[in-house]
Amino acid sequence: MSLLNQGIDSILLSTEQRNDIGEKLSAVDRGNVDTALEQAKKALEGQDLTVINTAYESLTTASHKLSEEIYRRAAEQQQGGSTDSGPTSNGHENGKNSGDDVVDADFEEVRE
Repeated sequence: MSLLNQGIDSILLSTEQRNDIGEKLSAVDRGNVDTALEQAKKALEGQDLTVINTAYESLTTASHKLSEEIYRRAAEQQQGGSTDSGPTSNGHENGKNSGDDVVDADFEEVRE
C-alpha cells in the first residue's frame, strides 16, 4: 500500500511542478516527464506492484529535471536579490554600516 501512496504523491507533485515550470524545460525533458506521468497513471490503474514500482522509478528519474529547474531558478532569484540595495539579514544596507553605534554585548538583568 505504501508504494501506491508514493506513486500517487509522486504523480501529484510532478504534475504540479510540470504545470509550474514545464515550459522552461527542453522539449526532450518535457516529453520525458509527460511520458513518465502517463505511464505512472496507467500503472496505478492496475494492481501489479512491479509495474507500479517501475513506473514510479521512471517518474522519479524524469522529474529530477523539474527539480533541477526549480533549484536553478531559485538560485538565480537569490543571486539577483543580492544586488539590490535593500537590507540584508544583519539589518545593514548590503553590508554597509548605517551609522548606528550598535554594540552587541552581554548583560545581566538585576531584579530587586
